[in-house]
Amino acid sequence: MRGLFSLTSFYRVTNTRNPVVVTLSLRRFSAVSDENSLAGASYLRDKCGLSADSALLAAKHSKFQNSERADEVLSFFRNIGFSNSQLSRLVRALPVLLAYPDPLNIFKPKIDFLLSKGISSANLIKGLTVNPLILSVSLKHTITPHFNYFQTLLGSDYAAINIFTRYPDILIHKPQSYVEPNMTTLRQVGVPESRILTLLCEQPRVLITKPDRFKSVVEEVRSIGVIPKKFSFIMAVNVKISISKSTWEKKLGIFRKWGWSDEDILQAFMRFPLFLKISEDKVNSGMDIFVNKLGWEPSKIAKFPCLLGYSLMKRNVPRSEVIGVLLTKGLINKSAVTYKVFSDTEIMFLQKFVNPYQNEVPELLKLYQKYVGVLSF
Repeated sequence: MRGLFSLTSFYRVTNTRNPVVVTLSLRRFSAVSDENSLAGASYLRDKCGLSADSALLAAKHSKFQNSERADEVLSFFRNIGFSNSQLSRLVRALPVLLAYPDPLNIFKPKIDFLLSKGISSANLIKGLTVNPLILSVSLKHTITPHFNYFQTLLGSDYAAINIFTRYPDILIHKPQSYVEPNMTTLRQVGVPESRILTLLCEQPRVLITKPDRFKSVVEEVRSIGVIPKKFSFIMAVNVKISISKSTWEKKLGIFRKWGWSDEDILQAFMRFPLFLKISEDKVNSGMDIFVNKLGWEPSKIAKFPCLLGYSLMKRNVPRSEVIGVLLTKGLINKSAVTYKVFSDTEIMFLQKFVNPYQNEVPELLKLYQKYVGVLSF
């Protein structure tokens, strides 16, 4: 098995004292390697649906042996429910899978283990398609002990499977090297255990961060004044870790263009850190509604940054359209247009701004329904 996935046997040639033998061996290996790469590329293109460029790139890492072995691997995954598009993604991400002999004995025990813990076939296939590396690690020494760690920590197979569904790679990384020290860091600054477990269950990827970097981010978030006992603290840590430095600066630039000061940005971050993960288009559309159509000061939105996270077409746009009509007709004053116009439930919004004005503006409900659909309650 080792010889298949390493160049151990090849490197033994270099132990000979005859340089001519070494040179000939190198050339022979190179020729065989090139032939295998071309055969692998052709197979990946024809049987797996990869583009010519993707197939060539993947073939270099596929250690392609022969089409019979690769057919056996593809057949195994098709039989457990993988579609052609999922297979294409699988081999593109981890082309070496095609070189594994006896997939029934190598992959099936791992798949059976996860299925026995309660994960659905659909979620398992989805997880393996996105993160197939788990198929290449040991069931006995990696998958099982790591799963048992999370099962014990969270108290149920269901909770551990939920983590795997969200981030399959969680079972590859040794918990004692990442999750455990990072959870300890959060405890040391005063984050409640319930919040820590929420972060693990909802955003497990965040805890698979190098402990030194994780600790640095935690200290940075605490230093700007975010209180560890509040839910916003773990959200802030999540955002700071998941956004690259260049993206972070780009996001700040977007809000500065809309007139936010650094103090406004800091205030918004402390209240609702996830606002920095909202797409640029959505931010610009939301700010256009609040600043240009409703006439709010940019700093006002900084006090309620969660407004930018609401659905544009299901909430912010239809409600702003209704409010715009009422303002134009003088049926409400600007002072009535607070952030609660957008944070209220749909029923509350209708009761305050649609139902009372049906006689004066009979088309108001239709205007609203044009965006949200026919209401049924």
